[in-house]
Amino acid sequence: MKLTELQIKKAQPKEKVYRLFDGHGLHIEINPKGQKWWRYKYLYNGKEKRMSLGVYPEISLKEARERHIEERLKLAKGTDPSAARKVQKQQTLVTKNHTFEALGREWFETYKKGVTEGQSIRVIRRLERDIFPFLGAMAIQDIKVVDIRHTLERMTERGVVESAHRALQNINQILHLALITERVDRNIAINLSSLLPAKQVKHLAAITEPKRVGELMRMIDGYEGNIVTMAALKLIPLVFVRSLELRQAKWCDINLAEGMWKFTLTKTSTEHAVPLSHQAIRILKDLYPYTKDREYVFYSDTSSKQILSENTLSSALRKLGIPKEEMSVHGFRAMARTLCHERLYIKPEVIEHQLGHKVPDALGQAYNRTRFIDDRIQLMQQWADYLDQLKQG
Repeated sequence: MKLTELQIKKAQPKEKVYRLFDGHGLHIEINPKGQKWWRYKYLYNGKEKRMSLGVYPEISLKEARERHIEERLKLAKGTDPSAARKVQKQQTLVTKNHTFEALGREWFETYKKGVTEGQSIRVIRRLERDIFPFLGAMAIQDIKVVDIRHTLERMTERGVVESAHRALQNINQILHLALITERVDRNIAINLSSLLPAKQVKHLAAITEPKRVGELMRMIDGYEGNIVTMAALKLIPLVFVRSLELRQAKWCDINLAEGMWKFTLTKTSTEHAVPLSHQAIRILKDLYPYTKDREYVFYSDTSSKQILSENTLSSALRKLGIPKEEMSVHGFRAMARTLCHERLYIKPEVIEHQLGHKVPDALGQAYNRTRFIDDRIQLMQQWADYLDQLKQG
């Protein structure tokens, strides 16, 4: 006799598991806790087998019968329904692991180990916001150039052209991983930069006129704010580094006795050395008693657990009366580069190496932390002395 919805609803738990049959092996199993499971009992190669068809009431009587018919058809064709389900689950798992998002996250796990926390956060946000929603569910081998183009167009339509270029770079890196792990035959993201508008070159504000540089240095010397912020403001003109590299400086990387600071460049992930002038060493020695017990040299003036922020340095410049249109925190590198070349007549390759730029030599070597190190030691002291001269007027 066929089951009814009412009969199933009224079925109460007993001390032991019991079953109510609907016919042809379909039945519902009620356990002592009152849970009701749909089961299909069948014979395959003379052996009795069972498989689950879902839980009642999530799976209604009608739905259970439909699933039952599907499985009986497989059995009629000589296929073991349970074995077929295992194969299907495995195929689904393989497909899931070969989606763009799955591969993207696999790539990111390796990528984030070689970059700063800030960089890794920006990349995963870009993947999750701009790429995965449109390419993530697609199987790697099914992605076409047009799919990448549409993904990038959504970004350029929002006006974030530079981010779109970075997104394309990330897509290229992920598909390269697919290529070298033999999940695709070719990387279709190579040479697709023509799909995007050209990047807009941003010129960061920088003071490069010697007299005005002297005024700037006098203003910085007169800063009366937080002592850590004051030290960072005084040091950044002297060391040729990016703002983030200065703010992430660690005491363990600085050797005041030898006058050398060694760390990994944020932009290229290469080892870098900064010779410290006498003036730079003095600034760090003055700061040392305040942050010597901490990992980082420059801490936030609002939180002892965070490093000094970019906004804090920018605000400090504004408080000194220096407008952002005239000088940015990043502008100190441009200031040093310009004046070292035009006023101190330092060799360009020495300046570029100290800035951490890749400068191929005759042997094709792009960058070496200690290349021109004697010249760079001399450069950093000469530059600090020159700033002192300008400051004195």
